[in-house]
Amino acid sequence: MYKNLLLVCLRKAGAAPTFSIGMAEGFAHNGFNVYVILSSAITNKEEWDDCKYVKEIYYLNNGDKIHFIEANIKYFIKEKKKIKKTFKDINFDYVICTMPHPWATSVMKIVSSNKLLSVCHDPSPHSGENQYSVQMSRWHYKSMDKLIVLTEAFRGLASQNFKIPIDDVYFMPHGKMSTYKKKQILDGSNWYKQNNINFLFFGKIEKYKGLNILAIAYKIVSSKIKNVTLTIAGNGTFNEYLKEFSSLQNVRIVNKYIPDNEVGKYFDGPNIITVLPYLDATQSGIIPIAMEYESPIITSNLASLKAQLNNGKIGYYFQSGSSRELADIMISVANDVESRNLQIELMRTFLNELNWVNIIKKFCMSLSSESVYEKDCNNIS
Repeated sequence: MYKNLLLVCLRKAGAAPTFSIGMAEGFAHNGFNVYVILSSAITNKEEWDDCKYVKEIYYLNNGDKIHFIEANIKYFIKEKKKIKKTFKDINFDYVICTMPHPWATSVMKIVSSNKLLSVCHDPSPHSGENQYSVQMSRWHYKSMDKLIVLTEAFRGLASQNFKIPIDDVYFMPHGKMSTYKKKQILDGSNWYKQNNINFLFFGKIEKYKGLNILAIAYKIVSSKIKNVTLTIAGNGTFNEYLKEFSSLQNVRIVNKYIPDNEVGKYFDGPNIITVLPYLDATQSGIIPIAMEYESPIITSNLASLKAQLNNGKIGYYFQSGSSRELADIMISVANDVESRNLQIELMRTFLNELNWVNIIKKFCMSLSSESVYEKDCNNIS
């Protein structure tokens, strides 16, 4: 007897669409009938449309910044009724939200279900985070029956912050992010030279990510090693860092949203080393991307990031906030090709454990002790 699962992802871009399709595949291969409600503007829509393992997809028009009010009116007058009618004959064992959104809780409660769950990517807010987003997420998490955290050490914090019993807070590691390789389109750019060491900061520009620390560190590195470059790629406000980086040599700033099919332009090349100079973090979607592209990772020594990197067995670490230590690590890694090759081998081995089917199988065992379910899972190849 298969169980019914509804995944809700109303985020249009970023890591959420890729994360969600990985979860969907994992659940489908572990004995679930998977249904999904997605934003109609989701960036990997073609990939979802090609899914053979999803029973039904409902695309919800949740508007944009300009038409959000209009979309809200349409949602509450028309779309809620359509969703209810679409899924009226199904009782879902679980409804899971993969990333908070202002409508997510409402959408999840429209259908008939036994349990509401949400993936809690950040049990505590980042420094400088938008307060509306913080409060919206807090209200959403408190409305759930169960939470899923991506770092086991944060189960207690999530339980405390959102008043969910700790037995109802589950750990599930962040799975592989293989979509980007499948979709990538390379344009023949020659920015990454074979004889250079190419450092990369990738992702949304936000205060907690420590770009000011990276600027100081790279200035030191480039004064000691001539064949180095630095690429910073991602959307967000870069103005406060512009002066710091403008005087540095061999720096490329791509301050825009990077579509999925262009991610490979930044990760796929010779001697690319990913740098995460974060001041605080609970996990990072950049880590599985870097591992997928076999890019050695330098990161601040935050416990949550170490946990994501096979409990610190992968990666190079420096004291969070220390530009001097970051520079020393960057210089050391740049000069040690054998160490970088070892990191690549460690990543290849660890990635086998991050297969979504395996991750969801383990997660389901912790979520449900029903013998019927376990029997069904064991019978699936």
